[in-house]
Amino acid sequence: MQNEFSLEENIALARQFLLDEFVRRGMIVDYAVHLPDKEGGIANPHFHVMCPIRPLKKNGEWGAKQHREYRVDESGAPILDDAGHRKFNAVPTTDWGSPEMLEHWRQAWAAQCNARFAEKGLDVRIDHRSYERQGIAQIPTVHEGPAACQMEKKGIETEKGSLNRFIKATNRMIATTVKRLARLCDWIAALKEELARPQPPDLAELLNNYYDQRNAGA
Repeated sequence: MQNEFSLEENIALARQFLLDEFVRRGMIVDYAVHLPDKEGGIANPHFHVMCPIRPLKKNGEWGAKQHREYRVDESGAPILDDAGHRKFNAVPTTDWGSPEMLEHWRQAWAAQCNARFAEKGLDVRIDHRSYERQGIAQIPTVHEGPAACQMEKKGIETEKGSLNRFIKATNRMIATTVKRLARLCDWIAALKEELARPQPPDLAELLNNYYDQRNAGA
């Protein structure tokens, strides 16, 4: 959920996303909206989703999460393990638990949020990719959790809190260094462009040319 949207807008956005991406695939979805007390910090509205990866049959019974594909050799004979049992590959009956589907859901959520940002005329966008995949020189912070957050709010430093402070300080240093390097590269490029242009002769060059011409005619 996004702080730029109202509670009603966030709930409607989450419900539409779950209907489009989960229920439409035949999944049962249970979701809960959480609005933790920010206590002076940044609001963190979010929702939790619980859904099965086991399909339902038409009669209402649970189907299998996966089925067996028995392995055979080149001649078609079964391949056995050391105990004499047939070897098999466990093949999921759906793609709901695959990394590719998770990537799709993350991308779909970002696209839906960004479309809503555009509708509201907000110059805000989110990206489902990591900093590394986006090519951003920034270290991600770690999730502190409720216990560490409560201790930090009371002034008690925690290991995760200290790590995040170090990461944020490092990111500021990286951002400053990148900006300075960018300015330096721009200065070098401008200097090269200036040096490549024809330069007017200076006084020493004019004097040398004068004496060369005079000596040549003497």
